[in-house]
Amino acid sequence: MTSKRVIQTLVAVKEADRQIVVHQREPGCDVTLIVPRGITGCRTGRVARDPDAGAVLGELLLDRTLAVGDTAVVHYEIADRSGLPATQYYRFHEWPGTHHVLEVQFPREAIPVRIAEFRRPHSSAPDSLHRDLTPTHDGRVHVLTPSTDRGIIGITWEWD
Repeated sequence: MTSKRVIQTLVAVKEADRQIVVHQREPGCDVTLIVPRGITGCRTGRVARDPDAGAVLGELLLDRTLAVGDTAVVHYEIADRSGLPATQYYRFHEWPGTHHVLEVQFPREAIPVRIAEFRRPHSSAPDSLHRDLTPTHDGRVHVLTPSTDRGIIGITWEWD
């Protein structure tokens, strides 16, 4: 994985002027090579890195302070130049009922032999759903969830 781009709709449950995003790789990886960047609707604020956990937390400063019930759409990117291979990508949903689209694109010359959607109620739970996905001719797969449950929605893959 070299980067992830996210378009996220925010609904304020309390007054807010920022959003925290998390990206995690293997413990001990070079976290200085992982860089969050606000694209639209926000700008990059402080960034915290934990090399022992392989985690980066990025603060996205919103273009305006949101009052309760206000919405905003932010576009951001996490550049990951660590060079480590990835075998899955997922998002944790804290609030049930949200609309969610997750898409992964592989280079045409490196499309995995197996790709599947998975869902879990929490990170250490077994899959509650595991469904094969077929890539498009340009190497994309996606998962669309009109109304999420609390938990993890992801895509996993294998090359051999």
